[in-house]
Amino acid sequence: MNKIRSIDIAKGISVIFIVFLNSLKYWLIIGDDVKYIVAYIVIFSEILGPMLFIFTYSFENIFILKKMMGSPPERIFRNQLLKKGIFFIILGLSYNLILNLFDELTLVLWGWNFLLFLGFAQFISYFAFKLIRWARLVIGLAILFLTPLLRELMYFNRENNIIFEFLYFFIVSPNPSFSLLPYASLCFFASIFSELIYQAEVLENIKAIAISIKSTLRYGLIFLLAGLALSLIDLNPLFITSSYDPLNYPFIDGTSILRNYNFQFIPNMPEFLLKGTSAYQLFIIGILIIIVGLSFHFSDILIIRNRILKGLQLYGEKSLTLIFIQYIFLPLFLFSLNIIIIFPLTILFIVFLGYLMHIWKRYADSKLSIEWFIEKGRTKKIHEENKINNSILRSD
Repeated sequence: MNKIRSIDIAKGISVIFIVFLNSLKYWLIIGDDVKYIVAYIVIFSEILGPMLFIFTYSFENIFILKKMMGSPPERIFRNQLLKKGIFFIILGLSYNLILNLFDELTLVLWGWNFLLFLGFAQFISYFAFKLIRWARLVIGLAILFLTPLLRELMYFNRENNIIFEFLYFFIVSPNPSFSLLPYASLCFFASIFSELIYQAEVLENIKAIAISIKSTLRYGLIFLLAGLALSLIDLNPLFITSSYDPLNYPFIDGTSILRNYNFQFIPNMPEFLLKGTSAYQLFIIGILIIIVGLSFHFSDILIIRNRILKGLQLYGEKSLTLIFIQYIFLPLFLFSLNIIIIFPLTILFIVFLGYLMHIWKRYADSKLSIEWFIEKGRTKKIHEENKINNSILRSD
């Protein structure tokens, strides 16, 4: 079974876009002539970077839980997942602490970033896998469509109600790059399609795998088209997309480019590109399902083995380590490059990071990397569980 390779390929794509996105944030000088171009680059880089990263990890959880339809996850696999979730939460809080040393205490510790969300996603995924598929679908769609209204309710009532204030603080956070809602829906949708492919892979039947992957790609296309359709018919009564200004709709996430730079909205930007809207969620879920489905298609059906896919697999295997190591080099060109220079330099930077991971893996067996610590903890836990089970059998 090539399940790990397939997932690592998709994860590798996401890591490349995360590095690219951070390079733009730290290195690029944005002038009025390119600000809208950069805005759209950032929007799609967020989808193919952090969003895909979270979706892929949630997709991977079925291969950790080894759950078949109708059976609850076993305790040994559940403990692995929850332990990994706690590890990611600690990493996410550390990430906030390192990047916000001079801010207020609440901003330093609590702010939804993709690592902190990834930790909570492990718990959400475990809960999702205990439910039947149609229940996951209903919950995912409910989160997707009700979140804009819920966040509006919390935002405008938080100053007069301590409960709403706490909920808004926890769900959105003071300085979010993600929020618990609506992105928790990613975990529920990932659990549906990952279980579909996993159970076909367990059969080790190429025809069954092909049917599962084609079904996954078909539903991904349906989600994508639904997001586009919802945006075109403009059923959302909350705002008018032609004059969208994040200052008027603070309960909807603006894109990073809108929050961080000195202009307020992109004229005539379609709703399916506005973070936090239902159309956006449907659109990105469709894209993410298609990318992961294609990764399985190339790996398990076409069985392609080339340098590009092997490179993507390496980036995926060392994804967390790469994300942290890149910050060592990002201060080198702080806001000093124009848009023409940034692309070739970022490509070289990504290649350099990949080569660094290759050397680390080849000559040091990836020891002391983040993935090494996760794998070591997982192996130790399995060994302890096996010892307990063997002792129980001997006593019987």
